[in-house]
Amino acid sequence: MTAPDRFSIGSSTPEPPGVPADGAAREVIAARSPWRLFRYTEGAPDGPPVVIIYSLINRPALLDLDPQRSLVRRLLEQGRDVYLLAWDAPARWQRHLGLADYALRFPRQALATVCRRRGVSAVDVIGICQGGVLALCQAAAYPERVRRLVLVATPLDPHQADHRLLRLARATDPDTLEHNVPGEALSTAFTALRPTDLLVRRYRRSREQSGDARHRRFLRMERWMYDCPDQPARMLRETLAWLYRDNRLARGCLVLDGRTIDPSAIRAPVLTIAARRDHLVPAETALVMARWLSPQQLTEVCEPGGHLGLFVSARAQTGLLPGIGRWLDGRDKAFALPRYNSRTSRQVPSSHRY
Repeated sequence: MTAPDRFSIGSSTPEPPGVPADGAAREVIAARSPWRLFRYTEGAPDGPPVVIIYSLINRPALLDLDPQRSLVRRLLEQGRDVYLLAWDAPARWQRHLGLADYALRFPRQALATVCRRRGVSAVDVIGICQGGVLALCQAAAYPERVRRLVLVATPLDPHQADHRLLRLARATDPDTLEHNVPGEALSTAFTALRPTDLLVRRYRRSREQSGDARHRRFLRMERWMYDCPDQPARMLRETLAWLYRDNRLARGCLVLDGRTIDPSAIRAPVLTIAARRDHLVPAETALVMARWLSPQQLTEVCEPGGHLGLFVSARAQTGLLPGIGRWLDGRDKAFALPRYNSRTSRQVPSSHRY
């Protein structure tokens, strides 16, 4: 059961909760519940368009935490026209919306809006975490709309590693999820994945924070971490059952709206990025696109650190995030990092660096 395809352009819908007061200025240019398409107004109106597709699990404040820790601002600084596809909390009836809606229908509407606005046939797409799965499905089903594709911390083959999130998915009976799942329940489940880290190491580190800016950043991270939106029942049910328990995407048997999602159908160059100590999306589960794409089409990068460091670490602000922009410009050797070999979980020799 899905809603009609009508959606509003230039919506005056207010900002969702969790947006930092000093976040980059943006406006809603299209909206049709449960999705909204933002454009960052500081971007160059004639710059290369790039659409960020975010996860449903958390709010996208992580992408623009403050001016010094911001994927969005690093892209804007390069003269890009930046858009964000973000998700509202689902209404009661939207419990019937599933993976086909969030991976195919809604992103297709958003990308078509940007293409019409800019007079282009394809745009660059950056998929973040779960949003990377949605972006990949979109690029595989409608390859003509995606010029270049970046997947950041995206769980493409969860069975490649024994990790806490996979165990949680296996311990949950998806068939019991008949109603939208409260965000508080999801936040509690994620906290339980690493209780010692959250209750000891991180709060000990918070006492060591010096300066108002660092303290504010820590508090914003805390707010973001515990501010999970409600989850649409069918979408969460199919994510747990199809993507995690059955591993259908990696096995080549994920069918959405009658289409088999085949990553080898992607025409665009692809950049996949993972973090070596990511407890939510282990690098082995993210860096698997070599199964479907040629070395000439694929760039893989494995960063040190954990999941959040990909977005908010000081190192990412000067290395990884500007490198994404250079790669989008067609400079495929934008990364001087070792290519990660996902099958052996080691770095390949320096002679194979990009």
